[in-house]
Amino acid sequence: MSQLPAEARGVAAGVLIYSLICLIANFLMFWLVWTHNERLSYVALISYFAFLATTCSIIQQVHDNIQWRDVITLQFENTSANPASPVLALGNGSTGADLILFYIQYYCYIVEATLVLFWAFSLTQSVYGWSEKHSLRRSFAFANLTGKIVSVILPAIAIGLLQSKVVQGSFIAFMLVADLQFAISVAGGGFMLLMILIKYIQTRRQFKAWSVDYGKNSRVSKSSPAPRISGAPHLKRSLGIYDRWLVVRFTSAFVVLFIFEFTNVWFQITAHQNNIRDARASSPDFSASRARKSYLLDIPGVSASLLSFLMFGTTKPFRDKMYTTFIPKRFQRRSETATLTNPSYGANANSTIATSRRSQMSGQLFPGFDFGFNTDELRNSGAAVKASDSEFPVLPSMLSSRGEKCQTWV
Repeated sequence: MSQLPAEARGVAAGVLIYSLICLIANFLMFWLVWTHNERLSYVALISYFAFLATTCSIIQQVHDNIQWRDVITLQFENTSANPASPVLALGNGSTGADLILFYIQYYCYIVEATLVLFWAFSLTQSVYGWSEKHSLRRSFAFANLTGKIVSVILPAIAIGLLQSKVVQGSFIAFMLVADLQFAISVAGGGFMLLMILIKYIQTRRQFKAWSVDYGKNSRVSKSSPAPRISGAPHLKRSLGIYDRWLVVRFTSAFVVLFIFEFTNVWFQITAHQNNIRDARASSPDFSASRARKSYLLDIPGVSASLLSFLMFGTTKPFRDKMYTTFIPKRFQRRSETATLTNPSYGANANSTIATSRRSQMSGQLFPGFDFGFNTDELRNSGAAVKASDSEFPVLPSMLSSRGEKCQTWV
């Protein structure tokens, strides 16, 4: 039976339902990246850790709902004994199982932020053509692979340092270790995003065609245009799980990361204020307002699951997959169904192009064999693209600083 005040149960139920919706969106994202064989792409990795964070948040919400008074009493006792503890300030007074769940969530948040940073680095390589230079191609491919590994390991080291008594002995040192990687990710990602936008503005003013070949599906040859199949419809080249709005989608994701970092700081300030108030109080605060505020602070953390789907699960390849899977065939337009299920369609898992190129790709380390990481394609193909601004507004057909002559991809 719930120990929550009756006035706060509506908010708690609403936040829990919202969290479950986010979890469902994350499951859908899982299915999309797995069916498109992009299981270790940046989008996939972010969704994995968002899923873990959302799951832990739901468990914590249910636990707090059932044992609210017990949880608040234990927090009050610990806060009264250690009012200046940075651990209690970071975790909003959480102890025991709640503190473990909090650390798992916080680890996931740092991983997601670091992945966004390295993703920004990958996009910058594509936009400026660094990774297309033969002398740098191997180095950048290795750097992109290393970035994904570092994004997982470095936050674990930070969480480990937060358990050190030496670090916990200094409030400033503790908060610095906890927030430094967040700050670096936001600052570094913002700088590289600014570089991308500056490049875009410059090429817009020069009226040149720019084709950035980011994220092309690894099952299509990276060294030459896909062969045209006799009788196949005229198709634009596949970009794997991405579409021409990638920069807009990524910019939106970065803005969300910035807002989340602001929310994270607000969370820590609120927790510190609660600890000071609890230390001065003579009894625990079981008020409904305290309960409502506590549950509302869970919303930003679980929102990453929903937002990752809304921003990156709605690309054209993913929309096409959901359309052909979830819309009954009798309601599908025949022309669209024929195109989306055609063997030559780039996003189709049974693509005949993939079959013809698989043996050639498997023997190469860089850039042919991508281990499913989807990072080595970060290069300009050097081929020309014919497109108007209205058809290819941002990426991959922004505007080319190299001014290649345009022609249609087949």
